[in-house]
Amino acid sequence: MDNLSVNNLSVKNYKPLTELVLEELRKAIFEGRLEPGERLRQQELARMLGVSRTPVREALQKLENEGLVANHSRKGFVVRRFRLEDIRETLVVRRLLEPKAVELAVPNITEADLEEAERIQRTMERLAEEGPYDELPALNREFHHLIFKACGNERLFNLIKSLWDSYPRCGFSVFKAHSGRSFEEHRAILKAIRERNAELAAELSAEHLENSVQALIEHFSTLTDEEQA
Repeated sequence: MDNLSVNNLSVKNYKPLTELVLEELRKAIFEGRLEPGERLRQQELARMLGVSRTPVREALQKLENEGLVANHSRKGFVVRRFRLEDIRETLVVRRLLEPKAVELAVPNITEADLEEAERIQRTMERLAEEGPYDELPALNREFHHLIFKACGNERLFNLIKSLWDSYPRCGFSVFKAHSGRSFEEHRAILKAIRERNAELAAELSAEHLENSVQALIEHFSTLTDEEQA
């Protein structure tokens, strides 16, 4: 937990301080810098981030609402441990939303969007061969969200984003183990979108989601009961 920072302010970035703290803490949780079960002391986090306790407290409360941290009466805030049931429950909702977003995106997505998605896909395939592998999950998220955003329904896109943000992301070791199949599915989805076949693109997206989540469930199933507690 020694490498937290919100020193990413720029002329183009006028986000509230609480939002910057929230983004940094969320990223640290997903990257494993803040580990499941780790106690989150507000004063220590404020010192490390170079901010007051107020934005830290507000950010932790938002993370609690997202399901990423828990607030215990004695310990205070701790990084929440994910359960298999969390994954299964989230899958039910994602199954309803993501294929629909892809279906709606097909008539709206631009050539520039498709070229960018293909560029991201090529980058992922290169990294899967050469490394660094730890960049794969973030690129995978960028690939899918580029397509989802083209759905033209901001509320739907934000719902999907919130589910991804409250979801235990697949670590790069898990992602790499299934990257061959995943990349084939990505290419099939892009092909269907290029052909403006909305129904097929939605079906392929649903199948890809099922396979990806199943890989994550298999990974979590190998953890000890203590790790899943």
